[in-house]
Amino acid sequence: MILDRDQLLEVPGILAGSLSASLVAELPAETPPAPWHSNIEMTAWGFRATAASARGLDAGLIPSLAAGGAAFISYLDGAVGPYREILASPRGVRVPGLRGIHGHVPFIAVDSLPSVHGGRANWALPKIAAEFQGAPTRDAHLNAAGAGWQLRAEVRCLGPWVPFRGAGSCAQPWPEGTVRAFVSRFRGRARLALVEVGVDGPQELTALLPGGRHLGLVFRGAVDVGAPA
Repeated sequence: MILDRDQLLEVPGILAGSLSASLVAELPAETPPAPWHSNIEMTAWGFRATAASARGLDAGLIPSLAAGGAAFISYLDGAVGPYREILASPRGVRVPGLRGIHGHVPFIAVDSLPSVHGGRANWALPKIAAEFQGAPTRDAHLNAAGAGWQLRAEVRCLGPWVPFRGAGSCAQPWPEGTVRAFVSRFRGRARLALVEVGVDGPQELTALLPGGRHLGLVFRGAVDVGAPA
């Protein structure tokens, strides 16, 4: 299922007002369907979920694992690459009818209009527009900023590069009220890092994404993002 242009504004997420009807009018007319394969660089970190992350979930998502994560990602190539991205998954959730614990992404921003379209149309990811500074795995200072918000990360790498493979499921509410999940699979090399995070913006963002020092990793490799089921 791929959402049409009229449905793109209805994808649930925070900072929804950042995607205006005028910006939607500038989006491409169509997008490549999932799955997408990309080579990426990423700085990611985990954190303890806040109480607000359990209260603010959409219908169909049940609070579960009290741990979240966030990531700066540079897509070096791919279906609509290259582009840069910041995302936050504030806590684990369960979904009636689906097995296991899933992530959930109510906040995600990119510097590419084709990515805004593709993320919303393929996976109901509420992508908005942002500007970026710094490249994961190569720069110690990363920054993303949009209309009324900013997210900063200072990265200190620890230890050697080691082989890394991993996968995670993400569950997203769709405009018509259903919840669908998709899996992202990573393979490449990673190293541990300490990530000092600063978050400025409205409470709907800062209440879900805590600042401070967090354990994380930097990653170089490939990701395959599957179609939602």
